[in-house]
Amino acid sequence: MTSNICLCCEREIKNETTQPYHQSCLHKLWQTTKLPALNFSTSDIFSQAQKMIGQMSISGVQEKLSVRLNDQKTQIVVVAADGTHILKPSPSRFPHLAENENFYMNLAENLSIETPPHGLFPLSDGQLTYVIKRFDRDDGGDKIPVEDFAQLLAKRDKYAGSIEEIGAFLKKHSTIPFLDTQRLFVRTLFNFLIGNGDAHLKNFSLILHPMLGQRLSPAYDVVSSRLVLTSESDDLALILNGKRSQLITKDFLQLAEYLEIEKKSLEAIMSSFKTLPEIFNAGLVRCLLPQEMKNRAEKIFTKRYKQIFGQLSVTGNN
Repeated sequence: MTSNICLCCEREIKNETTQPYHQSCLHKLWQTTKLPALNFSTSDIFSQAQKMIGQMSISGVQEKLSVRLNDQKTQIVVVAADGTHILKPSPSRFPHLAENENFYMNLAENLSIETPPHGLFPLSDGQLTYVIKRFDRDDGGDKIPVEDFAQLLAKRDKYAGSIEEIGAFLKKHSTIPFLDTQRLFVRTLFNFLIGNGDAHLKNFSLILHPMLGQRLSPAYDVVSSRLVLTSESDDLALILNGKRSQLITKDFLQLAEYLEIEKKSLEAIMSSFKTLPEIFNAGLVRCLLPQEMKNRAEKIFTKRYKQIFGQLSVTGNN
């Protein structure tokens, strides 16, 4: 582990007393500047997660725990209900998935994709677990209504859907359809570029925010699945322009047209991606993935970025 790198933002720590985090990052994640204790090993988390299956209000195939700080804000404790954060260690079958998710969530954040506070946390066995603050809870711990798109589109199979179906729902039901359709476009293109072929319907949600209305939730579960599933054949989990693989620039431009993104807005979006290679490379150097995975991550991103931005002519709606 690189001691001078913050385990949240993965940027260098300078003149800080609280390591291995910037105090601002620690406060953003836990609302305290003092590092809370977590007396769990990876195996402890797996064991505890198995015991609490059916008791927690979080789902998914990856072992995870619902946690919160104790009243003194000195220790992280496991809870069956009223959790404020989720702990997700790397499964044995997918080593370094925690580091994978933190890196790509940070990359998404650097592209102005909305993400919940998140970071890595050292366990008692020296391994790192991924932790993310729940966006379906307010500061008082009360639930904020959230539905994923498998529920919203009444799909039993989370892979049986398309990006266009999500877009059509947002255009009809979002409080801010103009912005949410652009956000959907950005996230879809970003997922393709990083090799996230597992962004299914349950990885997109609509949140009923008490102040902001009904809108696309912050991004979550952002990983490079291609980095851990080298035999993965689909480029996207959901259909885009009638297909899941062999995607080209035209497919994304047609998505923009379907989402009714105006030409100037599309130009601004595409322009924002111009800085992504530099941000990606700088972040990759600092991140905590092993070098072999860094090398593969770079190849995946470079190939796909050239595939989309090698020959780009923005059309879109006027």
